[in-house]
Amino acid sequence: IPVRIWVSREYPNQPPIAYVTPTKGMRIHRGHPNVDESGVVYMSGNVWNAGSTLSTLCALLAQRFSVKPPVYAVSSNRARPPVARPTVRAQPVYPKATARPDAKATYQNGYSHPSAHLYQQANPYADPKAQLKESLLRQARAALTTRAEERLTAQTQEINRLLECKSKLQQGGLYLTQSSAAMNREKEQLERSIKLMEEKEKSILTWITENKDKEIDVDTAIDGRDTWSRQILEEVAKDHAIEDTIYTLDKALEDGQITLEVFLRQVRRLSK
Repeated sequence: IPVRIWVSREYPNQPPIAYVTPTKGMRIHRGHPNVDESGVVYMSGNVWNAGSTLSTLCALLAQRFSVKPPVYAVSSNRARPPVARPTVRAQPVYPKATARPDAKATYQNGYSHPSAHLYQQANPYADPKAQLKESLLRQARAALTTRAEERLTAQTQEINRLLECKSKLQQGGLYLTQSSAAMNREKEQLERSIKLMEEKEKSILTWITENKDKEIDVDTAIDGRDTWSRQILEEVAKDHAIEDTIYTLDKALEDGQITLEVFLRQVRRLSK
């Protein structure tokens, strides 16, 4: 009995699919308990597990087919059944979907046979190779659709992650730009301060060089540039002198060197 076995990528977690492919002189028995009219093999019961192999499947097929073969021979001189030729006005008649009695059979791991669903009744004279090709194409399309959806979901998540990362990088770039501008302003201010201090230092060194061998009068060493500056300088000096005098009188009063009457008289005089 010619049989073709299709092994999926998930093998051995999922069982392979067997197809009976009759030759030119064979036909598939209608109503076979394990083979439908399109040649797809069904096995009722938990006949497959992770430890099963192709040898196990072949032995099981040989056992089932030895009880009732799925095909029978057709003689070459046997008259073919008449084929109804529809007229021009005749409407095409489509076969109704029917379900196999054992189409609900599942395997041990909960995997349902890919043909365990409603199917269109197959034409007994259709090419088995074409039917096998169509079945494989349907399964391939379903697998590709599933993989495409999974890949689309993964790429969408990756794009969202990259967009979030881009937003964070833009915020970080703005913060760095603002920080750099503030540091540049502070640098310019420090450079101006350094330049001013260098000029002051140069002026002081020049004055020290010019007055190195001269005798300096402490009272006239510091003087104002104009009359107002001199008056302000004198008043500040007087204010500091009064503070120093009051501090000295207070210490003398604490030490008992002067009496309270003398202390008050001197403070009254300084306050005038």
